Amino acid sequence: MKKIILFAFSMFAVGVTFAQCSIVYVTTDGSPTASGTISNPKSIDAAFLTAPEGSVIRIAVGTYNITAPLSFSSNNIVVEGGFIDTLDWTKTSLQGATTIYRTNALPEGPVNRQRLVALSIVNKSGFEIHDLTIRTADGDAPGMSTYGVYLSGCSNYKFIRCLINPGNASNGAPGVNGEA
Repeated sequence: MKKIILFAFSMFAVGVTFAQCSIVYVTTDGSPTASGTISNPKSIDAAFLTAPEGSVIRIAVGTYNITAPLSFSSNNIVVEGGFIDTLDWTKTSLQGATTIYRTNALPEGPVNRQRLVALSIVNKSGFEIHDLTIRTADGDAPGMSTYGVYLSGCSNYKFIRCLINPGNASNGAPGVNGEA
């Protein structure tokens, strides 16, 4: 009986060890080269790019101004905003507490067909986004579109307590006069 209990306990311990995920911490002043720990948080773009499969990205409250779309490098990522780093990473679900704001700097695409995208996720599955406000600036060049979130080829995803507010797209370029 002792052997059975010992075996069961060891199997439980092995299961718990493999079930643990990596937690990456992010603050507004985090560094791209940081380790992503509580005491050495990463920048938001570095966290999205480097988080391994099955990771949780915990984002501190604040506004994160980005000039390029954020994208995952792995599947099964959980991104969760609303953490108050100055209060031992306690959690709030207050709307707007953690905001990702895509500025109109460095738009993607050719002239007259540019776009601003805050979050761009392609061919990923099993991800979740919690407690984030995602915004983009207004388009400021002819024909510029805005996307708070762009998804393509994605499956099994959830957006929970999120506000997605893309800015206004801009007007197209003036056309040429027709022939008489």
